[in-house]
Amino acid sequence: MESHRSVHMDQEGHQTTAGHCAPCPESATHPEAKVCRNFVSLPALDLDRLREARVLVDKAVKMRKVFSIQGRYPVIREGLRARGWVERCMVYSKRRVRRHQSSRNRTGSNDAVYSGRDDDNSNDAEKEKDADRLHNVMSRLVWNEMVYFYWTNRRKAINTKNLHKEQNRNLTTKTGLCLNLRKLHWFDSADPGTFFPRCYRLAAPDERHAFIGIKCANRLDQILDLVEGDPILIKENKWVVQKYLERPFLIHDTKFDVRQWFLVTDWNPLTVWFYKKCYLRFSTEPYTLDSMDSSVHLCNNSIQKRLRPLVQRHRSIPADNMWSVDQFKTFLCTKDREAQWDTVVVPGMKRALIYALQTAQDLIESRKNTFELYGADFMLDRDLHPWLLEINSSPTMAPSTPVTAHLCAAVQEDTLRVVLDRRVKRTANTGDFQLIYKKAAVKVPQYVPQHLRVEGFRVKCPCSLPPLKSSSCAVSKHRSPSKTRVLQQKK
Repeated sequence: MESHRSVHMDQEGHQTTAGHCAPCPESATHPEAKVCRNFVSLPALDLDRLREARVLVDKAVKMRKVFSIQGRYPVIREGLRARGWVERCMVYSKRRVRRHQSSRNRTGSNDAVYSGRDDDNSNDAEKEKDADRLHNVMSRLVWNEMVYFYWTNRRKAINTKNLHKEQNRNLTTKTGLCLNLRKLHWFDSADPGTFFPRCYRLAAPDERHAFIGIKCANRLDQILDLVEGDPILIKENKWVVQKYLERPFLIHDTKFDVRQWFLVTDWNPLTVWFYKKCYLRFSTEPYTLDSMDSSVHLCNNSIQKRLRPLVQRHRSIPADNMWSVDQFKTFLCTKDREAQWDTVVVPGMKRALIYALQTAQDLIESRKNTFELYGADFMLDRDLHPWLLEINSSPTMAPSTPVTAHLCAAVQEDTLRVVLDRRVKRTANTGDFQLIYKKAAVKVPQYVPQHLRVEGFRVKCPCSLPPLKSSSCAVSKHRSPSKTRVLQQKK
């Protein structure tokens, strides 16, 4: 499971660990020089460029266009700079400081110690170096300014006082999906068993018993041993067992899954954007149920990239184990099934994501001016019906293959189009993101308990009411019991 990527455009970002650069060893012996020595020397720029930097910074601050990025996201950085945003650098890398200081000592130059870029190529063109120097100076000028756009894949890097600690686990773990999708009947008449493989929590006694009635493909004792003797795993329900999709759709007798991106820009009202482009990930060996090896059944790139494809695998499947969606459509064309991508696969993926988000909506705190980019993994059965396997927060953006090099850059740029450009102009181009769900906001009570119970006391029997006034006719016809007894005794 990848780490969490949370993006904040509000005023919380400036309260994080940003603002602390690498400590300088001389500051301990010279306290009065601590502040100036904490900042490495500024890059050399002529006076005109310095004036230009000040003008650009003043404009950015006035328009609240100050951002910070933690991690290697050059596409996001360049996209924001192109929109007039100025970066407030979060942390200076000690390795970069030492490397650039060493280079400066050798050459006698006064180049920037921190370039504000993620690539390590020091032999760029002079024009690019000059741009880096300019951005470096601008970053120093906004050092004490408030951050209005914050991009990170590390939860600890942001102020978590106002965040629900485990809110993403309700969506991005198998346990969370397993529990929440059981509540789908409160939101829709759909059956989760039609798009999410049957799933059980091994640590829950009743669910464990229900699972043992199920036929297994491998040794049951090995599966149950995972939770035996570890009270933490039992208490936190960290292990689930899920039904295996034994009849998957294969490409040249090889198993694959689909990585599909989607963007949530608001949880109340729930607002979901579906990305039109996706990609396929193959296993390294042909599919068979005779082997339980991960090279046959798992398609995660983090696992398959360490394995060497089998020689017997079809030569049409590339060595990097990835296809674009256009390559998949071409393959479907050879099977006369291309139309099913738009009529079966895409609608099924959209429905599954909306259902999953609906069931987790009440458990995730809605924070305005924030958004989240997710990566969902799907498998297709022989009818091309999509099955949701899991939802990942912080999907990898590494250009590991030619397919991801193009698509990951595109999805990052289109994310900025949705969350920034569309805020300025509602009709702005959103790239390949498509709005697939948005409902009216729901008024949320101040407190929603997880376990409901009824408390009260027994109501006593009510006192008898006085007789109603009736007409004279009714009185003569219906005498009171006491008067009736008196008359009978006189006779």
